[in-house]
Amino acid sequence: MPDLEEGIAAFRRIGFTVTPGGVHPGKGTHNAIAFHQDDYLELLSLRDRDAPAAPGSSEARLAEFLARGGGFRYVAVQSDDLAADVAAMRARGVDVSDVSGGARRTPEGRELSWKAASLGPRNPLPIFFVQHLTPLAERRLQVAGAGDHPNGVLRLDRVYIAVSDLGAVAESYARVLGMPVPKIQRGAVIKADMAVFDLGPGAHSITIKALASPYQSGAAYFRVDLKRSHMMCYRIKEQGKFKQRTVRTEDQFGRAQMRVVDPLMLCVPASKTELLIK
Repeated sequence: MPDLEEGIAAFRRIGFTVTPGGVHPGKGTHNAIAFHQDDYLELLSLRDRDAPAAPGSSEARLAEFLARGGGFRYVAVQSDDLAADVAAMRARGVDVSDVSGGARRTPEGRELSWKAASLGPRNPLPIFFVQHLTPLAERRLQVAGAGDHPNGVLRLDRVYIAVSDLGAVAESYARVLGMPVPKIQRGAVIKADMAVFDLGPGAHSITIKALASPYQSGAAYFRVDLKRSHMMCYRIKEQGKFKQRTVRTEDQFGRAQMRVVDPLMLCVPASKTELLIK
């Protein structure tokens, strides 16, 4: 986020409970957290945009990213043995960094720690890897009412990433994740060819979606401008007895009318350079 306070306000407007997360000791960054049931959304920014950063440092890379407008940057994939996972990735020919330690101190003084590894320039995918050293129960204490959002969000359910060459990119993700290349399938709601990587237990997945596939009627809500090539979808709480209704939408593609049968997800379109929240 170019401005952390503006980012916090933007996510609060769409119903997330966002809490200042604190600073990273020895780094020039600070963050805010929207904690779900067992995962979270992190808003990250520089404390001083004008402060000099060492060339090639994480602060310098973040400054370059923010200078282009900020927005969605990475999906964090959690590991329970990061050193072993990095070794396995390297054995598959993946360009990945060494494991490094990280920490953050919350405004209340609580210290949280983790290990992380990121992909190198030969594998420029929008994911990185983290192993939390602080237990989940303790991490949840950093926010009041963890997982309680006015918009009903429970967890990050899936991430859609639009690409121009589905087959080649699916092979790249398979090599990095150590998974078979999934069968290309046609979306039932998002009328596009896609490859789905299911990440362990639960409903978490990364879906690679072809840009060139045509959209069909009824898919207006999921239409993504080619410049906005990512979509974060959150599972929301059951709404109890829900009265079906017809709604009208308007976006950069025009106006559409659709029938809402049962609200299941909140999807936020984003790109590497712009997060579309109004």
